[in-house]
Amino acid sequence: MVYKISAAVFILFCFSFETLNAQGCSDPGICTSGALNSANTQDSTSTINFTEASMEALLNANVASEKHKIGLDLVYGIGVRETNIYNYVLRYSARVRERLLVNVKMPFTYVQGNLGTTSGTGDLTLTMQNTFKSGNNISLAYTLGAIIPTNVGNLKDEGNAMPMVYQTSLGLFSALGGLSVRYKLWSAVIGYQHSFGSNSNEFIRKKISVDSSSAQFENQFDRKHYESSRHLSRGADLILRLERGFQFNKLSLVLGVLPILRLSNSKIVEESGEVVEVMGSDGLTLNITSGASYQLNKSTFIRLNMGGPVITREKAPDGLFRDSVFILGVGMKIW
Repeated sequence: MVYKISAAVFILFCFSFETLNAQGCSDPGICTSGALNSANTQDSTSTINFTEASMEALLNANVASEKHKIGLDLVYGIGVRETNIYNYVLRYSARVRERLLVNVKMPFTYVQGNLGTTSGTGDLTLTMQNTFKSGNNISLAYTLGAIIPTNVGNLKDEGNAMPMVYQTSLGLFSALGGLSVRYKLWSAVIGYQHSFGSNSNEFIRKKISVDSSSAQFENQFDRKHYESSRHLSRGADLILRLERGFQFNKLSLVLGVLPILRLSNSKIVEESGEVVEVMGSDGLTLNITSGASYQLNKSTFIRLNMGGPVITREKAPDGLFRDSVFILGVGMKIW
């Protein structure tokens, strides 16, 4: 009975996201990197010595004990002014030691909205994840990593500069790190992400003129409602994550909260060269999250994660406002 009630609450919780309106995680980074990821997709410490184990032992190992793992995530998010954002994310993990994983995440992004469309590779994320304590009921792990831009954050449509929500890359190098704790079916995470320098985005709405007699009036009007992001530099993010898992044989469910604190305002550069602080771009975003993972066999799983915010920052010149985010993924271990 308890399991049935828990499952019913989970389903109701998932469908409630359509009423939420604000910003999702700090794409493309820290919330889904290494051991800072959702509890139902984290890797546990392997108990197998891969250099000596028999093939039978490897074939019967739990999916979280793999030496290599590949995965594909299909991510859909709704951005500002109902912009549709699609990400196809390739993942690869290698266990270089029993407790040490190296992770690579590479997205391809397609964005469609009332200003046009853009597409291209997203930001490459490289992380190292080390479980330094583990047992039957508890594990502790840290994650260190870097985010490498694949373009300068200045994609254009028909020659027009596009705001950051249409960019496939933030155009910024970032460093990240964090600590995760798991105790029985509970997990907690604290993480920090810092971006360096500024990108080469050219969008600034002050220079957009709106002429009601022009054939381009509708486009001009729409463009005027996006936030300026010229030569954007982002503030640092501090994240906290608290989740509770539920286990039903091969099915795992998780519910959680994900506060993201932007520690300082972002900055942009006006056409005059003046550096301007974007007031209201710092502060708290509080996301509610849920996830489900199903073990298809000993080597393959599928998962669905969803998130939506209940508290948001006032402004987001980095284009990271999301009404909701949905992630459908599949992963398998290989040798």
